[in-house]
Amino acid sequence: MEIFCVILGWLLAQATTYINDVKKSQKRKSAMLKMLFNEFNDGVLQTKDMLKDNSFCLPVKVNPWWENNKLLYYEELPDEAELYNKWNDLDAKLFSTDFNSDFFKHYVSATNETRNSLQKSSSYWQQPLWKLLVLQLKPKKP
Repeated sequence: MEIFCVILGWLLAQATTYINDVKKSQKRKSAMLKMLFNEFNDGVLQTKDMLKDNSFCLPVKVNPWWENNKLLYYEELPDEAELYNKWNDLDAKLFSTDFNSDFFKHYVSATNETRNSLQKSSSYWQQPLWKLLVLQLKPKKP
């Protein structure tokens, strides 16, 4: 009976640690996604304003926030960081290349894909804790 109690205590400690780790991860990733989404929206609005002003001769835009936080996002949210990075590169090149409709279509497509991905990820991490626990326990697809 004593061994059973020790094993049960160990299992409860492991479960508590796991639940606390998922809670911390949920808070951290939700906050990071919110920041990334805000930066994305700011970039899109800036680009729209520049397009309205016909600012086609501007130098390549560099996003200092992204350059400073890129590694952190790649570590915590690799898929979202990769999409944002691709969009950010396209956004920077938008005004440095000859403006043509094909590039602009590609830019709009990347913008929509990035927005949808960030919204989907954000809604995933805002689910109730019990759903996240179940989803985290499911085996990952290769």
